[in-house]
Amino acid sequence: MRNPARRFYEELRALEGSAVAARQTAGLPSSRREAARVAKSLGVALDSRRISSWLPDDPASAQVPRDTEADKVWALICVWSHWAGIPPPQQQPTGGT
Repeated sequence: MRNPARRFYEELRALEGSAVAARQTAGLPSSRREAARVAKSLGVALDSRRISSWLPDDPASAQVPRDTEADKVWALICVWSHWAGIPPPQQQPTGGT
C-alpha cells in the first residue's frame, strides 16, 4: 500500500517527529498549534486542526491536502524543517494551483 497519499502521510509524520524531538530537547514549544502560529508569521493562514486532519493517528482517516492548500503544506514543511535543523527542499513544487 505505497500510494502517493500514504507516502505523503509517512514523510510528513516523520518530519513532524524530528521537529518535535528537536524542539522538546531545546525546551521550546512543539505543538501543531505552534507550527501553525509560526506559519502565520510567514504569511500563511494555517490552522492546527487542518494539520491534524492531514496527519491523524490513524493513517486510514488522513485527509489529503487539496491542490489549493499547497502553500499551507509548503509552509508547514518549512517550519518543521527549520525546527528539525534540516534544510527544506530548495523550492516549492509547482503545479496544482
